[in-house]
Amino acid sequence: LESESYDVIICADLFEHLYPKTFEKVLDECERLLKKGGKLVIWTPNSDHIFEILKKHNIILKRDRSHVDYKSMDHILNELRKRNFVIKKRYYVESHVPIFRFLEKLLLPFLPIMRRRIAILAEKRTEE
Repeated sequence: LESESYDVIICADLFEHLYPKTFEKVLDECERLLKKGGKLVIWTPNSDHIFEILKKHNIILKRDRSHVDYKSMDHILNELRKRNFVIKKRYYVESHVPIFRFLEKLLLPFLPIMRRRIAILAEKRTEE
């Protein structure tokens, strides 16, 4: 694919399926492919959420073996900054499960265990 030829790249429910070295290569490729000012949208599960903790221990919910390496918000942000990205927006999002959605929305600012998804909007720098 041609360098600097895309305005937007969306990585939704991808990073948890990538081993660390592959994750770094994907970010390198996103940086190469995006035009200056291009946007990178990231959406990935938060390993500290109660559902992910239960899954990890096969309690009520089954572990997803394809989730090989969860990335924290801080880790993703640090890796993006290394690659010429400016963080435009970052936040945690509640789950889609109606019963939990209300509780998560109410409590996610205070309780990390209620932060279901990591959402990040990053932009490739326009100047070097």
